[in-house]
Amino acid sequence: MEDNREALGIFFMVQYQLVMGFNGPVDLNHLAVEAAIEREGIRDRKGCFNKVVRLGYWWINRDRNKDGK
Repeated sequence: MEDNREALGIFFMVQYQLVMGFNGPVDLNHLAVEAAIEREGIRDRKGCFNKVVRLGYWWINRDRNKDGK
């Protein structure tokens, strides 16, 4: 559970660091995610990174589906 809390904190730090395509955001900036994880000194870097990227994917698709695209 603590691991999820760490990943959520990292996500809130980088949630607007998006890679943009022609039709809007396509992914989180992975370099920003890695930098935030390093800055916070998280031990399970790979696990945290994967959780943040999955959450970012959900976040982007949630907004995309809300717009009806």
